[in-house]
Amino acid sequence: MNKLIINDKINVNIFYYDNDDKFYYLGERKQYNKIKHIKTDDQHSCSDLRYDNDETEEEQSDEIIHTINILLVSDTHESQSIYHVFRVTNTDGLTRQKYCPHCYQQSFDPKDDHYKRDYDSHVSQCKIIGGQIIKKVKLDEQPFPFIPHIQRNETYAYLLANNATQQFKPTHYYITYDFETVERKVNTYFGKPLSKDSVIRNSQWISVLEPLSVASTIKLKWREQYNNDDNYRKITTPFGSAAIKAIYYDQRQGTDFITQWIEQVFEEAKQVALDNKYDNEAIPYNQCVSIIGFNSSRFDQALFSKYLHNDKWTIQSFIGTMGQGKQIVVEHKQTKQQIKFIDAMNYTQPTNLA
Repeated sequence: MNKLIINDKINVNIFYYDNDDKFYYLGERKQYNKIKHIKTDDQHSCSDLRYDNDETEEEQSDEIIHTINILLVSDTHESQSIYHVFRVTNTDGLTRQKYCPHCYQQSFDPKDDHYKRDYDSHVSQCKIIGGQIIKKVKLDEQPFPFIPHIQRNETYAYLLANNATQQFKPTHYYITYDFETVERKVNTYFGKPLSKDSVIRNSQWISVLEPLSVASTIKLKWREQYNNDDNYRKITTPFGSAAIKAIYYDQRQGTDFITQWIEQVFEEAKQVALDNKYDNEAIPYNQCVSIIGFNSSRFDQALFSKYLHNDKWTIQSFIGTMGQGKQIVVEHKQTKQQIKFIDAMNYTQPTNLA
């Protein structure tokens, strides 16, 4: 393609077809002035493509370079890729869009009500700058402070706007979890053998920890309906009465007990999210339910992280490294309920128990 463009001194616009959305689009532009210094098979040095003096180069720059439009379609025949090239004479009819004749980067829909106004305005400006894309930074008329703790928290932003920040409250209700493991002997050698005929190698894998059970405690707002339910226990906190509920899963429930636990956590998170809302329904509250572990980022998360993505739920965001996740947000695909796995140790100062 480059050889053809250099020899014939032409520009080529290549159009493609999107099989998913069923439309044609301009995918690539090859301009003679940008690739004329590229070495081709028939030209063994870049100096052969350069002009001898400034006068010749100026004459070439003033020369009108014709542009051709082609449609590139790929196909397969007997496990071999085949490409068909079609000459396009009416690009507007092919793409149903009107492209700028100077930059070929901006397109306009002729059916739009403001098509003529937008098209004429862009073409006039693009002609002045010669079809070049010039990026400009547009600043706001007034500077705004960097306050992510307000802008990213719609609850606090609402209370601040209504002069009611004294009503802002911490998260009272959450879920905790803890895993128990069992050691399984492996005794497998790997690495470089110590001798030519020896089965013993320079490294040995002695054992591996496998999850045995998982337990969670759910803290909820106390309701009178919990009085006759043995699954809930009433406790007293500085903020009032609360209910405690515990769930437990182990290998006796099956090899997929971790998946069962995550599914139950999503169910419990629905009530936790409702209890964390404000009594005043006008105050917005849309926060993830916190699933808190203790030193879990270095240990527990390695046991269940592979179960956080399946056909029912998926990971929305992951902060940290694969070996130590500081925060993992998981969303249920049907209910859109979000839970957030965090480690309490990430929010405390390191201490020496001695």
